[in-house]
Amino acid sequence: MTLEQLSDQQQKKAQTLLDMLEKPTVLERFKGMATQYIDAEQMVHLAIECVKRKPTLGECDHLTVLGAFVTSHSVGLKPNTILNHAYVIPYSKWTLDESRPKGQQWVKSAPECNFQVGYKGYSALFHRTGRIKDFFASDIRENDHYLCEMGTTPNIQFRKNLRDRGELIGSFCHINFLNGGQAVEELTLADIEKVRSTSETYKSLQKALEAATRKNDQVKIDEAQRKLAETPWVKWQDIMCMKPAIKRLGGKSDLDPAVAMAAEAESLSDMGQMNFKAIADARNTNEVFDIINAEKDRAALEAPSDQPMPVINLNEKPRQPVTAQANGKAKPSDAAPPAGHRATSTQDNGGF
Repeated sequence: MTLEQLSDQQQKKAQTLLDMLEKPTVLERFKGMATQYIDAEQMVHLAIECVKRKPTLGECDHLTVLGAFVTSHSVGLKPNTILNHAYVIPYSKWTLDESRPKGQQWVKSAPECNFQVGYKGYSALFHRTGRIKDFFASDIRENDHYLCEMGTTPNIQFRKNLRDRGELIGSFCHINFLNGGQAVEELTLADIEKVRSTSETYKSLQKALEAATRKNDQVKIDEAQRKLAETPWVKWQDIMCMKPAIKRLGGKSDLDPAVAMAAEAESLSDMGQMNFKAIADARNTNEVFDIINAEKDRAALEAPSDQPMPVINLNEKPRQPVTAQANGKAKPSDAAPPAGHRATSTQDNGGF
């Protein structure tokens, strides 16, 4: 979609974003991130051209777009070029709102800026370390020939079945080092599905499909299936399945900070947990990497769950503690809590 094809309001937003990227302060910001692979002037030009080609980026928060470009610059990858190293794209989520009238229940969220690293981008990052001889990744199907033997003499064999590869069963990434060593990362189907479950859009559409199937609502089933087919996990299943293996191996191999940071930034962006606004304020590459690490730690502490939080009654009488085993069964302690202990208090103090 070109700038001219947008509505007047969308054109204004895109033009405002372009005006921001052309400010001298933005050039100075990119100079702090300059790498041997992209200089600041080139990065500003790439960012402006990217917005002109994808003017819907103007619908995103402008600082998050700038932060995504800063992230791409910090790891030395040119976004949205024919090299297919990295992508800064607007991405909208689909959610089901059953409170809306029938036929209008699927709601598309406002676009959010998303940063993605391509297969060729990871290949470039790996080879830039000067330690890689060759690099390969692929999905694994049930009729492919795949053998991975680790030990003193690792043996990796892979051959695709060119007739009928069968169902997906996993993925892998393999590296041969210049010093003669090897590294491999394997993912089972369960591992891949766990990664896929972090995609908010895929998860919401999958739940909507399951709910429609339980209700035997064919209209909603067809609509959910159509929207599910448009997600990257369905349209480009082979690429999406191999990328988690690439990212894990890049993070574990201690090749270079840029490799690990690119992988973490993409993963956080996929989960909608990347703080691009904070990165837009970073003054150098080290600050960008510090922000990514902080967001990684924060995401690890959140432990998302679909299960509701348990309701705890703080006034409930504590259970008798278990302190011993008798004939393989737990035996309650006979000792009462000391006088004045909360468990013996008759005052209603809310449990504190």
